Amino acid sequence: IMLTIDNAIRNYGKLFDGHSSIEDLTNEQIVSFEIRTLTGVDKRIFNAQIFNVLSMLWNNALTQGLPEKKAFDEGKKTVEEAKKYLLLLDESHRIINSNNILAVDYLINFEREARKYFGGLIFATQSIRDVVPDVSNSEVFEKIRTLFELTQYKFIMQQDNNTKGLLSEIFSGQLTDTEINAIPNFSTGDCILVINGDKNIRFN
Repeated sequence: IMLTIDNAIRNYGKLFDGHSSIEDLTNEQIVSFEIRTLTGVDKRIFNAQIFNVLSMLWNNALTQGLPEKKAFDEGKKTVEEAKKYLLLLDESHRIINSNNILAVDYLINFEREARKYFGGLIFATQSIRDVVPDVSNSEVFEKIRTLFELTQYKFIMQQDNNTKGLLSEIFSGQLTDTEINAIPNFSTGDCILVINGDKNIRFN
């Protein structure tokens, strides 16, 4: 344990013990975290940093969301007037994958709870296979599928032909066989919008 801690401090100390250029996140409209420089570090260090960021963002969501919920519950604000909180994960396969189940669990809880505080989550990736690779661990697969099931709106664009089986498993009961077979043949801009509890809409 001591060797692990010593190595983390010696090689990655600046990642965990530094000063932010932002004095107060709650006063900022948009905050972007660049994680590209983390992709080359030890997987455990990457996961630890992502956990720190997600924890901070969840606390920030509550700091903003609790007063907004209170104002809404007391009739002082409408849904439209309440300030919203949005977490956007681009290139989300770097965070949502079988190698970082702690982050997947965190995002599942975020999706379950954030809506109560006018918060939301958007995640985007190029291929479903990047997020849900072929894994033998059924628990991992089920957790990632749960993350998709909790997502109210899903925009599915062109995917490789070899992802049809995966699409069928992940979106079981949400996509028809006809829709799944059509996805690999989509042109640029073609899309299926899957709406939980409602219908699917194909458009360009």
